[in-house]
Amino acid sequence: MSEIAIRARNVTKAYRLHDSPGERLLDLFGILKDADRKVKKHLALQDVSFDIYRGEKIAIIGRNGAGKSTLLKMITRVTEPTSGTLEVRGQSRALLQIGTGFHFDFTGRENVAAYLASLGVDDKAALPLIEDAIAFAELEEFADQPVKTYSTGMAMRLMFAASTMMKPDLLVIDEVLGVGDAYFQRKSFERIREMCDGRETTLILVTHDIYSAAALCDRMIWIDRGRVLIDADPPTVMRAYEDAMREQEERRLRQKALKASAERGEKARKERVIVEIQTQENQPPDAPVWISRISLLNRGMPLASARFGQDAFDEIDGARLLSEGVNWSEAESFDGRLARALKTHGSPFHKVGAIFEIDSTDSNGEDRQELSAIIDYRCDAPVEL
Repeated sequence: MSEIAIRARNVTKAYRLHDSPGERLLDLFGILKDADRKVKKHLALQDVSFDIYRGEKIAIIGRNGAGKSTLLKMITRVTEPTSGTLEVRGQSRALLQIGTGFHFDFTGRENVAAYLASLGVDDKAALPLIEDAIAFAELEEFADQPVKTYSTGMAMRLMFAASTMMKPDLLVIDEVLGVGDAYFQRKSFERIREMCDGRETTLILVTHDIYSAAALCDRMIWIDRGRVLIDADPPTVMRAYEDAMREQEERRLRQKALKASAERGEKARKERVIVEIQTQENQPPDAPVWISRISLLNRGMPLASARFGQDAFDEIDGARLLSEGVNWSEAESFDGRLARALKTHGSPFHKVGAIFEIDSTDSNGEDRQELSAIIDYRCDAPVEL
């Protein structure tokens, strides 16, 4: 078993929130009256536990505000846990913010030299490293210009190059790779891969680009609302993360539709019925599923049918195809009937559907309790919907 680089046990980080700067100052000196009532606590991390072994490449993913950066600040000893234990072994090097440790009035060359000096590298040993960093950042023409004249991308390239000239025990990177262009991002990922190939450097990477992270890292930790939801291999975590993001977007779209209906003042007289069509596994089908009919019935009697032509997404006679959160193709003609397909790719949503707006009661004033749907489709591969 490899040596443990980071061990976290029940790590919790709570921040004290105050209504005013004055209350914050009084609380700092311990003289705020009714502090328990006035001070609110925000749990940025709650009972986080994991082991990270030397040489592992770990991606930490999650939404903004999930607690990722708070965890990195504790790993790099910027802040301490409120409770629990966090053990970090070895020397760490952090890229948490563009410009950290750089003086913008110094030239690029001077900044790299100062950075290496802070690591204890003597002048003679630093000279070739400085030139290597400038060459990697592709800033030879600007090396003797003040960093304040650099673009954000140029400063990021120089900072990254300087930080990766020497192999640390632990390299912590928080989003900064997303600042450069696609070419330099690939170049940076290759540099990180080279650093970690000998399993001497442990990598902790926070990024919103989960696909690039999956190509680089061998493990992912998904944090949400301060808790670890999943800690597993990248494919497993990515599937769960994509499903969760898709469900979140679907909830948002449903709430948007309900709000629009309520604002029109029709909630008491009308009700909306959504018919969604997907495979039983909620995965893309093996071949396009061509759908030519979606009809809503009440007690076996037709109420409305969706259209599939150019006006398919316009509400006509109380029916239209869903246009958000779905994966419809363009319309085509099959056997004299217009159809649209549930596509095999091109969207994170693996479904299609239609929305019907109907009277909440039938012609006899009775509630509609026996709704059903008829769907006509064809597919060149076996499929269960």
